[in-house]
Amino acid sequence: MDDESADPLNVLWRDGGVVEDQTLTLKFRHVGGLATLLRSRPGSVPPLSTPPGGQVHGVLYRLDSRSLAALTAAASRGGYRVQQLSVTTYGGASVTASVLVSQRSALLKAEVAPPEAYMRLLRDGAAEQFLSPHYQAWLSSIETVPSVGLPPAYWDTPGSEASRAFAVAATAVAVVTALVTALGPGAAAALQL
Repeated sequence: MDDESADPLNVLWRDGGVVEDQTLTLKFRHVGGLATLLRSRPGSVPPLSTPPGGQVHGVLYRLDSRSLAALTAAASRGGYRVQQLSVTTYGGASVTASVLVSQRSALLKAEVAPPEAYMRLLRDGAAEQFLSPHYQAWLSSIETVPSVGLPPAYWDTPGSEASRAFAVAATAVAVVTALVTALGPGAAAALQL
């Protein structure tokens, strides 16, 4: 839904909620410094910051099938995939929710401080959706970096390595092709291709 002319999502219902699995943490390890949920393992690097009570909060939306398909497709293009998780709504109901988490190819090698513009969206959304005041305060406490000119660590993913390897290979092919073209028909034999 990156296009302003796209239809808005048809939200049928919404409520705040808390992820039930407390081994899942919010980390800023998605390409560009965006958030994702990752499982904490004993001895793993702790997140930059831990929310109150160690629980991840968010907004649950019930969407019509068209909106869900559009959102899932857009998220997939952005490097996210859908995962089913148990969530307790602020109203006390336990539900299974489709949650967007990073695809492996979009996962940064290390957590980074989130870009300010992105955190502003998270903070504003948390306030607009009446998430827990303690959770909102925690979001406000997270240190950010300017959104412009992010360093290479914000793009360092397994997918970027594959892209770099492809770019190097494509450049090598282009150089050899340019040499063969410049040197004439006998160049391929001279270069032992």
